[in-house]
Amino acid sequence: MKYINHVTLNTGNNVQYKDDSVIIKRVQPMIQEMVIEAIKNREIEIVDGIKLDCVINPVEKSYMATIFVDKPLYLPLIKTAGAVNECGAENLWPIMERLFQNVYGMKTPAICPKTPLICDVVYWSAIFRTDVTEWSGDFTKCFGIEMLKMLSGCKERK
Repeated sequence: MKYINHVTLNTGNNVQYKDDSVIIKRVQPMIQEMVIEAIKNREIEIVDGIKLDCVINPVEKSYMATIFVDKPLYLPLIKTAGAVNECGAENLWPIMERLFQNVYGMKTPAICPKTPLICDVVYWSAIFRTDVTEWSGDFTKCFGIEMLKMLSGCKERK
């Protein structure tokens, strides 16, 4: 997969990765295991009580996941999503735009990039867990690239 766009809806910033070589080789097996576990179980633990709930749409080749803390109470931190192709992006992007508008009361400055894409919304509640925001961008990049690679092998809608 080449030229993967990763956009943050909060800022509109878009980073384009030439390919999956941006994933550090020593963490790639761990990320691949997390993707497989998310596909099988939907919810996984990332680290120390930080969890990820992931919904996959293999027909549209897209996914949507929430990184959250569930104790002492549920606290969503980041919504991340991705699509392999335009079919997935056509449905996924408006959902992410509405989510951003519902959370922040304004339109996102981001513009939907070309696919494949990864997009993130950082919830205001992330301010309470800056320890997570220190690594979450790298995590959503790595998780997203591995998920997009997996989804790119799914059967197309007919």
